[in-house]
Amino acid sequence: MAEMLDRLVTIPSLQAAWRAVLENDGSSGGDGVSLARFARRLDEHVLSLQEDLRTGKYTPGKSRRVHVQFGAKRRTLDILPVRDRVLQRAALDELTATVDATFLPSSYGYRPGRSLHDAVRRIVRLRNRGLVWVVDADIADCFPNLDHYRLLSFVRSVIPDKDLINLIGQWIGSDGATSGTTGISLGAPISPMLCNIYLHHLDAALHRRRYHMVRYADDFVILCGTEERASRALVATERILTGIGLTLNDHKTRITSFDEGFDYLGVHFERDRFTYETQGKRITVEGEVPRFLNDLPDGYR
Repeated sequence: MAEMLDRLVTIPSLQAAWRAVLENDGSSGGDGVSLARFARRLDEHVLSLQEDLRTGKYTPGKSRRVHVQFGAKRRTLDILPVRDRVLQRAALDELTATVDATFLPSSYGYRPGRSLHDAVRRIVRLRNRGLVWVVDADIADCFPNLDHYRLLSFVRSVIPDKDLINLIGQWIGSDGATSGTTGISLGAPISPMLCNIYLHHLDAALHRRRYHMVRYADDFVILCGTEERASRALVATERILTGIGLTLNDHKTRITSFDEGFDYLGVHFERDRFTYETQGKRITVEGEVPRFLNDLPDGYR
């Protein structure tokens, strides 16, 4: 067994992953096994999971599909069985340091030490530098349209462990041998990292063109100094996304400005202020983002 996969299936690693899954709460997957039921035979489940991985007998279980409203977006979540969530969380813990080091500063979602608060701070600072024209972008059905062939190719470029890559292929339901199959589970612990690996290629392409982007998972804005440059940024974004098998949602993508105002992950930006709602109260902040501000919405998880 390869080194990275060998580390993540140790008993301490799996137990730490179990504690993270338990803390995150959640319901049972397609097998009907709840967290409480899993906990009653925890040692047995952990040992079984370890044995299945080490002998090559592991196969992902059946997920349970639910529909959830996140602000203006309706998303389909796949709730994985607890044992699969534990294993994916162990993989996430093992991979985070290696994979995160390859990402650019423009990416904020689902990364250690980075948050929506940091993304808002970056937007405000870019605004204060005079970048007041905004490409308010929306990728059409991002998670369902991630191409498996491209995804596993991108994964191979940042993860050196063949066995772990094969395991990721099992989780997305593809070996990546041919193109044409698409989609990863929104709700699986490993999926946000896979999305970041995929969309890093958008980040890098825009960075090479010297555009200032702020991305949180599949939601992003590009801030520019003029309307003309924002128009060029939009055209460039469309071309880059086409190259990786994705498209923009024409109905939700637009060029706007701070004078007109725009919403980003539950925060409304307009002129020199931004507003958001917390605990039933509407909060307005003008100028710089104060360091004590810690009640911004979390975006989606």
